Amino acid sequence: MKTTIEQACVTVLEEKTDNKDSFTAYDVTKEMRNRGHWVKHDEVKEFVHDYMEEGINSDLEYSKDYETVGNREKAFVYNPGSTPATVDLTISDLMDD
Repeated sequence: MKTTIEQACVTVLEEKTDNKDSFTAYDVTKEMRNRGHWVKHDEVKEFVHDYMEEGINSDLEYSKDYETVGNREKAFVYNPGSTPATVDLTISDLMDD
C-alpha cells in the first residue's frame, strides 16, 4: 500500500507522462510542494527514479537522459519518446565542484 506522499507523487508523475512533459525528479518535488506536501527531495527523487525505471522497462515511451539543466547543473531528465537512454559519465560529472 502506498503512503499518501507516494500516491501524490504518482499523481504528479501520471499527469506529466500523460501530458508528454519533460521533467526531472526535482520538478516533481517542486510540484508536490506547490500542492501543499512538505517532502524531502531525496525521498521524492528515489521514488521518481524507481517509478520511471519500472515504467520505462514496461514500455512507457520515455527516455532517461543525463542533461545540463538550470545553471550548468546536470540531472537526469525524463523525456517523452522511446529512445533508449544512454549515459556517458565521467567521475568529474558526478563530483561537486
